[in-house]
Amino acid sequence: MLRRFTQETNDWKSIQSGNRIEAYRDYAARYPAGLHAAEANRRIRELERWAAVRTSSNPEDFRQYARDFPDSAAALDAAQRASELDAARKAQIPPAPQRPPATSPATSAPQPAVVQAPVPAPPDPAAGKAAARAASAEAQKYLQAGRLEQAVAAYGKAASLDPAFWEAHAEQGKAYLKLGNFRAAVESFNRAISLRSTDANLLNSRGYAYYNLTQHSNAIVDFSEAIRLKPDFSEAFLNRGNSKWALGDRAAAEADFKMARTLRGRR
Repeated sequence: MLRRFTQETNDWKSIQSGNRIEAYRDYAARYPAGLHAAEANRRIRELERWAAVRTSSNPEDFRQYARDFPDSAAALDAAQRASELDAARKAQIPPAPQRPPATSPATSAPQPAVVQAPVPAPPDPAAGKAAARAASAEAQKYLQAGRLEQAVAAYGKAASLDPAFWEAHAEQGKAYLKLGNFRAAVESFNRAISLRSTDANLLNSRGYAYYNLTQHSNAIVDFSEAIRLKPDFSEAFLNRGNSKWALGDRAAAEADFKMARTLRGRR
């Protein structure tokens, strides 16, 4: 009995450094009720799974492997590979092929290195701007046809192609206003205003979105800044009056309403 225990212990120690699936299978077959049988079977499942997923192009395969086998030798490689595939998808470039380990989990034979794919040249900024304008024109057609959700998506595409295209952010915000999605409208106007902070119309539009979210203090700040930039902005006076009225400041609201009527009478 002692001799068998000693032999099993020595066999288990000998297979630890090789990390070969055949060695674990042999151990499990020879010692089905052995001290390390459960661990051997776990390592067999781990190595079988890794052999199945290591050449996958789906990042979720690697994330699932890391979740199922967090203590495995390949868990860190799996997490890193998932991140690489995610980054490649976001950049819209083909990921570099997975380089297999020097020794395969299923065999001790050395594996040939894989030649890395060349990195594509960076996109042409001028082409990106042209594509952004084309997407914006498409969005305008959707808007005219009353297809607001498609317009929002097309303006978003235009803004992603050219993040400095403030008009795309602004028009997307206006489309969100028409859809009644005031929170998303605020976010779009935030991006537009970050690029064009002295535009009274943008501030008035964001203020209107805040008003509809009952964030009247934020709305008043935007309407007031719009009026400072454009003192004859009757619509901003009217909108600020509505926000002040909602907050119960009736006298100040009446003053803004009066100024709005005066400015409109001058037209």
